[in-house]
Amino acid sequence: MATAAITGTATAAITEVDIRAGGKTVIITLTDDTWVAAGGTFNAQRQAIINGLNSAQSELLGWNNEVRDNLGVGDVTRNSDTEVTVDLSGQVTYDITAQETITVTVPASALVGGVPLTANPTFTVDTLAFTAALSGTATATIDEEDVVAGGDEIIITLTGGIWAASGPTFNNQRQNIIDGITSAQSELTGWNNEVRDNLGINAVTRTSDTVVTVSLSGEAAYDITTQETIEVTVPASALDPSSGPAIVATPTFTVDTVPQVVVTGSVTPTATESDIAAGGDTIIITLTGDIWVTVGANFDAQRQNIIDGLNSNMSEVAGWNAEVRDKEVVGAVVRTSDTVATITLTAAASYSIALDETITVTVPGSAFQTGGTVIATPTFEVEADPPTPIQPDPGDSISGNGLGGISRNHTPPGVIINR
Repeated sequence: MATAAITGTATAAITEVDIRAGGKTVIITLTDDTWVAAGGTFNAQRQAIINGLNSAQSELLGWNNEVRDNLGVGDVTRNSDTEVTVDLSGQVTYDITAQETITVTVPASALVGGVPLTANPTFTVDTLAFTAALSGTATATIDEEDVVAGGDEIIITLTGGIWAASGPTFNNQRQNIIDGITSAQSELTGWNNEVRDNLGINAVTRTSDTVVTVSLSGEAAYDITTQETIEVTVPASALDPSSGPAIVATPTFTVDTVPQVVVTGSVTPTATESDIAAGGDTIIITLTGDIWVTVGANFDAQRQNIIDGLNSNMSEVAGWNAEVRDKEVVGAVVRTSDTVATITLTAAASYSIALDETITVTVPGSAFQTGGTVIATPTFEVEADPPTPIQPDPGDSISGNGLGGISRNHTPPGVIINR
């Protein structure tokens, strides 16, 4: 009994991406029968052979419509009396939602025996999820200062498909790609208004068939009070084929706020050397756009780091850095609330300065929830006490003689004292 067997690269594990790319083969080998004679007789049967390559499914953009019906007779080659190869050309619009099963039926008109054959085995084409992955410097740890400065990149890499054709077709989709880069938040000076809506289409580059790069320009007005989460949705119109749903790229990425730190308390705007020596003054550090690390062990572990950030611009031997900052105790630092910490200065009897000092408070990133070292504003001044007046030697003075301190026992020459 005559049979037909299927081999070739298309009968291995293939996916819809392989079909889009083309280059696969279906080889039909006969046993106990032969193909009709080479030349005009066989050539007249090539379309019939193509028509026998059928999917059990019937998706609009599936095998029957996009592969079988688009093959040309030139794709069918008679290798010998018993072997024919069908070359699958690339079909970029092929797009399926479920696996397809392909059966090859050899038409009777193509066989000397005149009896149609169902070839074995069938083969399948698997779907491949059309996905988009995000990478690039913008998807790492960035904050609002990075966005203001510009220069970071969002790289969108496709799997299971390609971008619209290079040139006008893709260029016409650049604004749609930008429109899909959206924040889950809606601050007035946030991402959607100040970044997405200000990007120009030239920021979008088709780096390859599967990669697009979006270069972020500097946006000076970008200013957020809470962290933003950015999601990238690739529009279907920017893909080839352009049918099907849009693709939500993974992962999302975030833009952190840069905390603002303000110093108040009894040391501001100025304190005196005597005030600091006596102790009891307060430095109040208030955060905006971030909160301290959690109360308890986490914050307690940061108290010394906070103290270490209280720096003078001077370096006197008995000045602030040596006698106040370096001798302050961690118990002086209290987490008053999620956004406020209070430092109550302990007495520093050895504190002694000849010149005024300017104190800058630098808060370490390790003390914040989102990190990022911040220099607080404003600085404050510690004013040196005025020098103590020099007292005259009692031995050089006289009381009650009206001589302005001239001693009776030390009469200057030429001075006559009337008795």
